[in-house]
Amino acid sequence: MANAGRRTKRMSTPRDLTDRLRSLVVWHVVWVAFGVGSIIYAASTTHDPSDCDGQEMSQGDICIETTNGENTGTYSLHQQMASQHASSPVWTWAGLLCFVIAVVLVVMAARTARRLRDAQGA
Repeated sequence: MANAGRRTKRMSTPRDLTDRLRSLVVWHVVWVAFGVGSIIYAASTTHDPSDCDGQEMSQGDICIETTNGENTGTYSLHQQMASQHASSPVWTWAGLLCFVIAVVLVVMAARTARRLRDAQGA
């Protein structure tokens, strides 16, 4: 067990590098899509009017939630809007995190592309 714990470097073939590059590009697209979706969702929740069962609420309205005919809770327009605005920053930060991950994937893809170019030139 003389080699236990040692890392060995193996040469990456152009095919390995091409597969890795393709995978990084696909994941980049996925993370960008999640980021865009999160930010769009955050923006839409801050501008949508608060509603109660599909009807727009106005000042002084109280919405009564029911399940199987039983009263399960009530909320005012102010409470509903506060709830909507509270979730907005979470989705905004989630979207920004997705973009940061996408940038990291672009950097990894650029390094992989450089290694692939070097391997093909050698």
